[in-house]
Amino acid sequence: MDSTGSTTAVFWEEWADCVQQDKTYIFTNLRAKKDNYSGEIYVNTAKEGFKIEETDNFAEDLAEIEPTITDMTTKETTISISIIGVKNISSYYVCSACGACGRNTEQSGKLLKCNSCNLRQRITPEAKHWFAKVFAQDTDTKSNFYLNIFHQQMAKLFEATDKNLHTGLSKEDLGDILAEIDDLKVTYMYNCVDGKLLHVN
Repeated sequence: MDSTGSTTAVFWEEWADCVQQDKTYIFTNLRAKKDNYSGEIYVNTAKEGFKIEETDNFAEDLAEIEPTITDMTTKETTISISIIGVKNISSYYVCSACGACGRNTEQSGKLLKCNSCNLRQRITPEAKHWFAKVFAQDTDTKSNFYLNIFHQQMAKLFEATDKNLHTGLSKEDLGDILAEIDDLKVTYMYNCVDGKLLHVN
C-alpha cells in the first residue's frame, strides 16, 4: 500500500523471502495479472526478473487495506498429510547481508553478487535454499491438493522424519525424501487453488 491505495503482490518460489513486513520498497518491472478465480487484479514478479530497492518509509498517511476475495477465502488448517507426488523442485541463492534472493542474486565467477545491496560474497552452502511444489493428500478425507514448501518449512519436514536437509542433497534426493512422507501432521494456509506449508506440528 501507499498513500493512494493498496493491491496484492505475490512473490512465489525464489522471490518469496525478498520483502519483509513493515518495510518500504521501490519495485521496478512488476507485472499486473488478473486472478482467474476472483477476477481481481494483483501484481507479481515478471519472468524476466524485477528490481527491488528498500527506501524510506512514507511520511504521509497510508491507505486502508481492502480485503480481497482471495484473502477472504484463504484459510488456515491443521491436518495429517501424505505426499503422493512431487511437481517441481528448484533452488535459489540468498544474500547473507540483506536477505535478497532469486533473481536479485547471481553468480559472478566464484562469487555471489547481490543486485540489491551490491555485495559480492563467497558462495557458501548455507546460501543455497530450496523450494518444492508437491501433491499431497489429507489422510483423513483423502482429498488431494498442491502444497508449496519453502526452505525453512522443508527443513522442518526433514527433521520430523529424522532426515537432514544438508548441502549434499540433489533435487532427486529431495524428491525421494519428500515422497516418503506419510501421515504427518502439519498446518498450512490454503485457498481454492493450492496451499502453503506454515508449520510442521
